[in-house]
Amino acid sequence: MASIRATLVNLLLVLISLQSTLVRALPQNRASVISSIPLVSAASGVTQVPPTTVQGNSPGTAGSIVTALETSGEAHSQPFATTTVTLATPSNFTATVKASLTSAADREKIQVAAASMATTDAFQPVATDPPPSQITSRGDHPVPRFGIVPTDSPLSTNKFYANLFLGGQAQGVWTHPYSVFWSQGSGNAQSWGLSIQHIEASQRADGPTNTAIPGSPVSYFINPLGIQSIILSAAELGSSTVLTTDTLESTSVNANLQPQAGSSSSIVFPLVQGMGFITGIYTNLQPAIQSSVFFNTVVSAGSPTAGVFKYQVTLEDGKNWLIYATPSNGQDPNFQLVSNELLQGPAGWSGTIQVAKNPAGSSGEASFDGSAGVYPTTATVSGSVSGTIGTYTLQWTKAGISTGSTPPLIMFALPHHLETFDSSNGPTITSITLQTTTKGIATAFIGDSWTLIEPSLPTDMGFAPWSPSVGSANTLSSAAISAINSVASSEVNQDMGAQSNLNSMYYAGKALSKFATIVYTIHDLANNPSLAAEGLQNLETAYSLFASNQQIYPLVYDTAWKGVVSSASYPDVTNDSGVDFGNTYYNDHHFHYGYFIYAAAIIGYLDPAWLTANQDWVNSLVRDVSNPSTQDTYFPVSRSFDWYHGHSFAKGLFESGDSKDEESSSEDALFAYAIKMWGQIIGDASMEARGNLMLSIKARSLQNYFLLESDNTVQPANFIGNKVTGILFENKIDHTTYFGSNLEYIQGIHMIPLIPSSALTRTKQFVTEEWNTYFADGAIDPASGVVGGWKGILYANLAISDPVTSFDFFSQPNFDASWLDGGASQTWYLAYAAAALRSQMKRQHSGWRARPVRSNVSTQGSAATAPNGTSESTERTHLLSHPFQNSEGEPWYKDSRPWVHIPANVLHITYETLKSNYVNVLLVFVPLGIVAGALGWNPAAVFLLNFFAIMPLASLLSFATEELSVKLGQTLGGLLNATFGNAVELIVSIVALKNNQIRIVQSSMLGSILSNILLVLGCCFVAGGVTHHEQHFNETVASTMSSLMAVASASLIIPASLYAVMSKSSIASDKSREDNILILSHGTAIILLILYVLYLVFQLKTHSDMFEEEGGPEGADDEEGGDKQQEAQILTPWAAGVALVVITVAVAVCAEYLVDSIDAIVQEAHISKTFIGLILLPIVGNAAEHVTAVVVSLKNKMDLAIGVAIGSSMQIALLVTPFLVILGWIMGKDMTLHFETFETVVFFLSVLVVHLIIQDGKSNYLEGAMLLGTYIIIALAFFVYPDSSN
Repeated sequence: MASIRATLVNLLLVLISLQSTLVRALPQNRASVISSIPLVSAASGVTQVPPTTVQGNSPGTAGSIVTALETSGEAHSQPFATTTVTLATPSNFTATVKASLTSAADREKIQVAAASMATTDAFQPVATDPPPSQITSRGDHPVPRFGIVPTDSPLSTNKFYANLFLGGQAQGVWTHPYSVFWSQGSGNAQSWGLSIQHIEASQRADGPTNTAIPGSPVSYFINPLGIQSIILSAAELGSSTVLTTDTLESTSVNANLQPQAGSSSSIVFPLVQGMGFITGIYTNLQPAIQSSVFFNTVVSAGSPTAGVFKYQVTLEDGKNWLIYATPSNGQDPNFQLVSNELLQGPAGWSGTIQVAKNPAGSSGEASFDGSAGVYPTTATVSGSVSGTIGTYTLQWTKAGISTGSTPPLIMFALPHHLETFDSSNGPTITSITLQTTTKGIATAFIGDSWTLIEPSLPTDMGFAPWSPSVGSANTLSSAAISAINSVASSEVNQDMGAQSNLNSMYYAGKALSKFATIVYTIHDLANNPSLAAEGLQNLETAYSLFASNQQIYPLVYDTAWKGVVSSASYPDVTNDSGVDFGNTYYNDHHFHYGYFIYAAAIIGYLDPAWLTANQDWVNSLVRDVSNPSTQDTYFPVSRSFDWYHGHSFAKGLFESGDSKDEESSSEDALFAYAIKMWGQIIGDASMEARGNLMLSIKARSLQNYFLLESDNTVQPANFIGNKVTGILFENKIDHTTYFGSNLEYIQGIHMIPLIPSSALTRTKQFVTEEWNTYFADGAIDPASGVVGGWKGILYANLAISDPVTSFDFFSQPNFDASWLDGGASQTWYLAYAAAALRSQMKRQHSGWRARPVRSNVSTQGSAATAPNGTSESTERTHLLSHPFQNSEGEPWYKDSRPWVHIPANVLHITYETLKSNYVNVLLVFVPLGIVAGALGWNPAAVFLLNFFAIMPLASLLSFATEELSVKLGQTLGGLLNATFGNAVELIVSIVALKNNQIRIVQSSMLGSILSNILLVLGCCFVAGGVTHHEQHFNETVASTMSSLMAVASASLIIPASLYAVMSKSSIASDKSREDNILILSHGTAIILLILYVLYLVFQLKTHSDMFEEEGGPEGADDEEGGDKQQEAQILTPWAAGVALVVITVAVAVCAEYLVDSIDAIVQEAHISKTFIGLILLPIVGNAAEHVTAVVVSLKNKMDLAIGVAIGSSMQIALLVTPFLVILGWIMGKDMTLHFETFETVVFFLSVLVVHLIIQDGKSNYLEGAMLLGTYIIIALAFFVYPDSSN
């Protein structure tokens, strides 16, 4: 056999040599030269090596790199108008409008209806009738339908395969992970077939690095073009070959190669996104499988499935490919390796040839074997929404072998798909992974359909500013409303007609949406309906110019491609494809029309009567971009949004070497948000559901591919430092824009417009990283130095992560209107920043006392879980390990057996209670302190042991109080905290008062105040200031608290002053002076208590919006974790009550021993009672708060820290101290508010210092050092302060 095979090979070489002259003379493909050579049978398992090598060429593995930015159809101007085009309104424009605002009840009905949305089919048609009559039809679109098989169906213009019918038909088509292109006689093989290429990450070319950006990322990366790894061709294909397309669907197309026009012979390539094989369907042609990379070996590998014949191919670049042939007649095709660039089949052959790259060895080959012989032809997308859960399914129509059990399809999934596969009924994953050009690693799955789940749709998102953690912020503070109204009256009275009647649908839409958000803000957020009504009427007048289609360039319905386009670029108008950003050529429709739909939704929300005359026109825009159903025959299905990629593509009917692209990811999100809201307003539940689903998918896709956080693993590591993609093509990513390379342009184009969904797509973490990389002071492009409208864009976007700085920027008195672009307003930016600030306050502010708040710690005791799944410490960070669990991981306290779960539950509660604060490790001193006091140990030992014992008891008392407060609600909980919040200080003082230690009582009260406002607050400012450049807190709340402290200081100054005056009087005796001071003290104490009660009413009832509790009324995010805080109660009300009693008794016992030992300590240690009461004892009661305050300040929760420090001091001054005065009155003790003059002066000066430092609502480490310095000075003064001065 070997000698026979060698003889045949030699015969082939002779024949090839004899025909070499003919080869040079023929114009057609080299494959046709060999067509008459008889084929040699290749038995299964036989390895074929090239019998001849084409001389003079090396393997074509390099391809070509085109780094220039293609700008055909792309605008070179910035995305907002810099000048206003003023044109006279057409004389026949006579539309009149009258605004009629929706009542509050009607708006509430709309929102309730949206919230109660049942399971809804998200793919019902918007309409099936023609576009409204004011949009006239034209059939002479400037772009011919070249090579498209005649059809009456709508044609997709923005899909991955558009290069097949545009320009010279020579550019590529990316199905991912493969790409294909028509060879047109190029390359080593000089083929006219369809070339297949797959690019590895190592083949990418990187642009220059930008060393000014942290991490020095590359400016772009690009994949080579034109590598012809495998070419599916035929001997008959040559220079007369024609390429046609048919069945242009949203996820697929058929590309057809014929030897000449009208030929009955053809190769049909069903191109489907994500397909595992490139499939060619041959009809009466001689297969010519070619490679410009060159074949190294071809192994005939038998039949994995009946009627399917496999070949294992290794190319000269070392890559392994598989070829499967399925003949129509079922006979072995016996493909022969004729040369290193040609594997040839029999003449007149019909059947399918499938090609796949196999990087996974035998396991990958087994997966491909199992799906060989079948292929997808089209995909149907369906989906539904139920509550906040959305599902969508990609169901492929399958063709190929039909005998026996039909094999399943093999399809490639992108990274964002892997995150959402339905685990209960998902496809089977394989070991096959292939690099895509711009979407990371694709993974092969086995299955004929995919169902994907989006579990958290933003169904609660409305027109108001929104965040994932808190939801919609429908109310603003009075200060914010005042700031908004101060600018809104001016902005809403601008000439809406002049700013919107432009020669660009894009610019016009931006202007209309700007004014719509202004009117909405005035009406709903600033509570100014009269001003809003006037603005709404002007807005409706401006909008009606477009709804009546009488703008500068009216829209037309294009009957050639079937869509609504601007008339601007038609030959009889401007004949310029670039006018209006290429709208006539279907470029950027989702950007342009999204603004109009958004504006219409707001108008319809405020004035439902407006919908009747305008709904059809707006729906036409929706249908053009996002028609969901083939039942609507006037528009293609999903022109812009790509259900496979999870985002839209912008480029329309423009040929592109790198295929479709997307520049502004934020305007892509705008469209989904706009149809969500428009669907809600017009009552189209399917549209609203689809908008919610698209918005959630886009957020996931954008965060994987466009908006690059530091932990992004999808895009190349040497690129993610850019933070955004700039322009994402199907073949490259370029950190630039079409209109300039300024960094604020590149980053900012992914920010506009700022809308409620911005916080969904642009996470707080991403915004923080991007700001710190580019726009913070000292960064490469500080926002403070940016000029024009981009400055406002940057600071508005900052509101997502730092609303304080954003609000301060837009509310500054010298705000420059040039910082606003043509689609933005100071009104909306102020409202958005104020709402974000309010949401942040809900997360940070703990209410009136600011005890440590619940984190999302589960009852099992697991640490708070961050969005990335890692455990983060909170102010309740565990000090111990997890509780005991059984072998199945179930906690013992959940055991069904009572003799197990009862003691286990007691241990669990004890464990959870002990780990509630760091200072609880000092509980070992409690029994020691009690024993020391009972046995009469040395007074110093008794004092120290009970000193340390009371610290953890104070923490546990606070914990039990908070646990009980959770069940009692806000009002009763507040009163309970008022009673027990300072129980330790109260108990110690009552014991001292009982023992007639008046100086200890007074000094401990004053010391507790000074300890909180100077020591605790100073430590907070220092700790937070070391890790943060500057921190912010609620200025209004802090100012209110410090003002009350000033009143408290006055209550001490007045008695001291009165005593001093009476001391100089010869009339008053010592007894009368004391009596008068007592009368004044008793009256003052009553007034202070009344003020405190009024403060509680003020905080808990009438002005509760100024004192938002941590997490808000329905829970909110931990600022760092991003998950909703859960008030996970640990102690039952009974357990908390028992704990309060037990702990109170323990505190009382320890306090009794502590106070009794003071006299002995004074004698032995030579320390004054004043120093003990003023400096040492306050540490006992404030230890737990001190630890908490420092921890939360490190986490930038300064409202909570302020509440701990100043709030506690205020309670001592307004509640505890006057209560002790009244109690002393009852007990017959001369407890007064007459403190020593020195103490009174110290108190007043301390309050003054604190007031001056916190009045700006900001803090840093220097201010903390000032407070600590003041406290140390006071401590030193009281250390040397003699008791004899009393």
